[in-house]
Amino acid sequence: MTIGKDAGFHDHVVEILRQVAAASILPRFNRLAEGDVRTKTHAGDLVTVADEEAEILLAEKFSTP
Repeated sequence: MTIGKDAGFHDHVVEILRQVAAASILPRFNRLAEGDVRTKTHAGDLVTVADEEAEILLAEKFSTP
């Protein structure tokens, strides 16, 4: 993907965010199971399986031309 000022760039980014939200965030919204939340560096630094999956999907989609 080329980052630029073309008119479709914003729409492309929004579509990727929608796809990732639909695939990994929304299915787990208010439905996290025990063990789906853990701490990273300290007790206040929480991460969910949905966060981690979304991060992976975003990295894949934004690294694809």
